[in-house]
Amino acid sequence: MTPSDDFSSIPDDAWTLYQVDGPYRRYICHLDDQRSVIKTEMVEDDTLIRANQDELFESRMSRFGEGKVVARVPMNVFLDPATEIVEKLQEGDKDHIKWFLNSEQARPWRNFRGEV
Repeated sequence: MTPSDDFSSIPDDAWTLYQVDGPYRRYICHLDDQRSVIKTEMVEDDTLIRANQDELFESRMSRFGEGKVVARVPMNVFLDPATEIVEKLQEGDKDHIKWFLNSEQARPWRNFRGEV
């Protein structure tokens, strides 16, 4: 199994729910006797977006500081090839994450005002 393996063709009925952890659901699919694939779904995007919006509203009187959390991005968005976040970080491009967090696409995940 390599990082380039595509498991998106696994049918829905092959997955077995094995863990419920707050907003996350984890499923497992046994490919054979020695290999399994785990998938994690965040089922409460609306809850995360609402919490981020509340914190964004509250941040209007706060100052920027070292180590300030400015966004909470779900793993499915973080790992999505369309956002290129992981790929750019692996290449050492730290400006891409700033660009992404300042973009309209990342607005639901922002929880602190201003530009990164």
